[in-house]
Amino acid sequence: MKKLKVTIALMVMCLTGISQVEYQYLEFNNVRALLSNGGVFFNDPDLANPGYEVPKGSENHGIYSMSFWFGGEDVNGQLKMAATTYEQEGDFFPGALTVSGSAELPEDEEATKQIYSISQSLIDDHIANYDEVGYEMPAVIENWPAHGDLAYDLAFYLAPFQDVDGDGIYDPTSGDYPLIKGDKAAYMILNDKGGIHSSGGDPIGLEIHLLFYQYATDDFINNSTFVNMRIINRGTQTLFDFRSACFVDGDLGNSADDYVGFNEDADVMYCYNGAPIDGDYGENPPAIGVTLLNEDVAKFTSISGSPGAMGTPSTAADYYSYMKGRWLDGSSFTYGGNGYGGEEETDFLYSGLPTTDSWNEATEENPPGERKMMMSTQHSGGVLSPGMELCYDYAIVYSDGEGHLENATNVVGLAEDAKAFYLADGEPYCNNVVLGLPEGKSELEFSIYPNPTSGVFTIQAQGEYSATIFTLDGRVVYQSNQLSGNSVIETDFANGTYLVVLKDGDDNYTNQLIVINK
Repeated sequence: MKKLKVTIALMVMCLTGISQVEYQYLEFNNVRALLSNGGVFFNDPDLANPGYEVPKGSENHGIYSMSFWFGGEDVNGQLKMAATTYEQEGDFFPGALTVSGSAELPEDEEATKQIYSISQSLIDDHIANYDEVGYEMPAVIENWPAHGDLAYDLAFYLAPFQDVDGDGIYDPTSGDYPLIKGDKAAYMILNDKGGIHSSGGDPIGLEIHLLFYQYATDDFINNSTFVNMRIINRGTQTLFDFRSACFVDGDLGNSADDYVGFNEDADVMYCYNGAPIDGDYGENPPAIGVTLLNEDVAKFTSISGSPGAMGTPSTAADYYSYMKGRWLDGSSFTYGGNGYGGEEETDFLYSGLPTTDSWNEATEENPPGERKMMMSTQHSGGVLSPGMELCYDYAIVYSDGEGHLENATNVVGLAEDAKAFYLADGEPYCNNVVLGLPEGKSELEFSIYPNPTSGVFTIQAQGEYSATIFTLDGRVVYQSNQLSGNSVIETDFANGTYLVVLKDGDDNYTNQLIVINK
């Protein structure tokens, strides 16, 4: 059972209404995952029920809720925080932000406040038939949020798409199409400026792009869900010691008998049963894990459902403490026991496999109970400048078929397998966030180095070409029509991500440039 105050909070939300939050199920494989664009995922607020059913159709759930946390300090040391545990539209709201510096949410703009659910088979059909007589274009392809409405001061480029004719404009009648991952995906845009933060933190000005996706396979991937997250600082402030975190309330079947653990090699946090029989899953209950695929985890902790220094965060400072590896009273995570009050500091609680004698909840013989877990990361330098983008990829893996401890250990191996699958699946999704490269046009290949750059960089190409550099809201900040070979470019661009377009005759070629001034 969830704590009473959580249930009451959700009842209040149901009575007052969540005006803009949309809900959809992603259930293309053996997982039925309830998504929303209000900042809390895999959770049914109407009934205060879990929303991550695996196996699909079993009425058993591996996750009660999942959310993301972001925090850092401005130049004056003031904490900025966007984080939530269970409250939809607590710190996160549907829609894209303005790009001129104020990072505001336009009230009457609707296109970016929706969830766009689409399958790869639908895209493939569009590719094959878009120019056929009688073809009826699906609404999700026609209305794909590739571009923000400049009348609302949104970024020109938003959702990824394949630009078949290379003109930089999403036009599905000319064959352009959405870019996704997986066999079925759901795309959404969130922000942290749509209202007062329930965490008590000052807003940052983040625009958060999320792609949840699944594959239908005959192996463990069929029991998995992947998440791509791109965050963009649309505000004017640079944040220092900036950290991101993933929070999961596992509730693996019966919520009253769980353990959690972490494996640093696989960057996976996992929830498993503390007893060989679960009230919902029965004998030999499964385990579930969340792994970070493209970054190293910096901190991991178990969070208690009880009050106190190890309990659920309620203030911005509480969230930030956990992200930095400290309990709510300011003390450090420590090795051994329950991670509190020891002599040796540690970054990761319960870092030993449950089937070994190393430090884990089973060997500590902790009383099983309700568990929450959080893992945080920090990109190199921990600085988030205006216009800067960060990309994170996660996978949710599930293990069953053996004993409850063996399933927990197996989750670690599946996390490593998921990472290998992710790396073999092609170019990371965030490398294509602006638009896809034109198909069938390989006469001109170019690269940019160093990238990221502090302002001076080289375009490496062959032959003669013109170069234009755009901001992501479509403004031209550099243009030269007479370049050839390797060209050194000196700029005074502000920190952020830019689109470099080279033109050779009638063909355009694109790449991204990231500017970080030291």
